[in-house]
Amino acid sequence: SQTDLPSRPRQHLTSLPWPLTQPDWRDEEVAASACSGGSKRLTAKSVVDAGGGILPRTLLKIEPKALEKQLLRALPVKKAVVHREILPPILRIYLQEKELIAYALRQDQNRKEKGVLDSQGNWVPLRIANQIEIPEIKITVEGWRESYQEEVGKVLKHRKMLGSPLEKITISPNGALILKTEALGVVQLGANPENLDKQLKALAHLNKSIPEKFKSKPGTILDITDPDKPELQLPRGQG
Repeated sequence: SQTDLPSRPRQHLTSLPWPLTQPDWRDEEVAASACSGGSKRLTAKSVVDAGGGILPRTLLKIEPKALEKQLLRALPVKKAVVHREILPPILRIYLQEKELIAYALRQDQNRKEKGVLDSQGNWVPLRIANQIEIPEIKITVEGWRESYQEEVGKVLKHRKMLGSPLEKITISPNGALILKTEALGVVQLGANPENLDKQLKALAHLNKSIPEKFKSKPGTILDITDPDKPELQLPRGQG
């Protein structure tokens, strides 16, 4: 394949000395093939298993572009580049893993489905995510749906700039976003995505300016649906 290699450092490289004409691989041989790179979480065997019928085949019958697409579907990776070299016969597979940072729930017809989200808010099924050791995750997203992937991704991207650890994102049935942070508790953002950038900046500022006595108080709600007019709603009798 003449596919250009990714310009940024590769997180994972699988190099398999591949049979040129005879499909004589055995599972134990595949598992023992050399893997090198910045990540050891995807084994050579898991890559072959993810090939979905494309692997194992003889080298001459492997279509690098088709294999790249299959690996992107079957593995928790955001980039896959496949190189087929004839002399010596070898198959090089470069993979860049997704950063999995949130557990998520979505409604699938009449049942709730569990998954994992990457740093851009994309859904990754658990069966795919579980192919690597999932890091410790402290964020949950409830009510995820594809039409809100961009907004969820933006919140996740800015999670370290909010001034307080993000614990939960909820997408309500009417499309309103609700956050929960460690210090401020429930934060209502509303359903207007055009305000999101301004709301996230306001949230970071309010985390510094709101008196400590009002933080982490059960029943307190911070409403920044209008980021120019934030409202701190206290439980009855504490206003």
